[in-house]
Amino acid sequence: MATSTSLRRGMSDQTRFLLDKVTARRILEGLLKLAEGRDLTAEEVVALALYERAGSHGLRQFMVPSTESVLRRLEDRPRYTAIIHLFRQHVEVAFPARYFNPTAGINGGMAHRRSPSSVR
Repeated sequence: MATSTSLRRGMSDQTRFLLDKVTARRILEGLLKLAEGRDLTAEEVVALALYERAGSHGLRQFMVPSTESVLRRLEDRPRYTAIIHLFRQHVEVAFPARYFNPTAGINGGMAHRRSPSSVR
């Protein structure tokens, strides 16, 4: 398991990162279990350590929009409301953006993508 020093060193030149859906779920489940006084799995311990250390070092954490959709469905359940609120204080939703190529303009940068019909 990574130590605090090695994690900090590995993240020192990064200012943001994307949590995959599995990691986000493990963080949320870990937070819920901590609030309820239940034991954590090894995966939840690692995910919570990443979440806490990233937050304490001011690193920006992001989740994909599909994870946010799941959170919206769960937040009406009293058991999850406070945990989701806490999670959202530290994790932002990453929205797709357009690639900018200064020589081709905003839309021109997308020209390198092939249409599905041209993919073999």
